Order: sequence, then structure tokens, then C-alpha cells
Amino acid sequence: MVGLSLLLFIINTALVFGMDRFYPYLYGLAAIFFWGGAWLVVTGQPRAAADGTPAPIWARIGLGAAMAFGLLVGIGMIILPWESFLASFVSF
Repeated sequence: MVGLSLLLFIINTALVFGMDRFYPYLYGLAAIFFWGGAWLVVTGQPRAAADGTPAPIWARIGLGAAMAFGLLVGIGMIILPWESFLASFVSF
């Protein structure tokens, strides 16, 4: 999920700078996938147990909270003009 989110972020940023095309849903998906995937990487949960028991409730709640935070970050990335801020650091 983290790798896919970085790929979506790079593709959409390249489209913004290279072709002046903007796809807000790519930023939204990238942020949700990043924060959800980061939660899974850091905690290692929820993973399938060998004995078939379900993932702990804290892992599922944490994943939902991380993805909700990702949704808020994605909305912020869509609304705020952060690409121009990024371009000010890249241009010489």
C-alpha cells in the first residue's frame, strides 16, 4: 500500500508539473493508502494468524483511524496549493 501510494503521488505530481493536468482523486487515494499502509508496516497488524483467529480490535481500529487521517490529508492535498510550495524549493 505504501509503494502504491508513492507511485500515485509521483505520477500525479509529474502530471501537474509536466502537463498541467490535475487528478484530485489520485492525491486522495495516495494519502489514504500511505497512512493505512504505514500503520500496517509499523504495527504489523492486522495480519492473518496461523490459527485463524481474527486480528485484534486495536489493530482494526488503528487502521481505520489511520485511513480516516489519510482521507483528511488527501482532502488537504487537494485543496491547498502545495505544489507551488514544492516548486519554490526545486527551482534554482
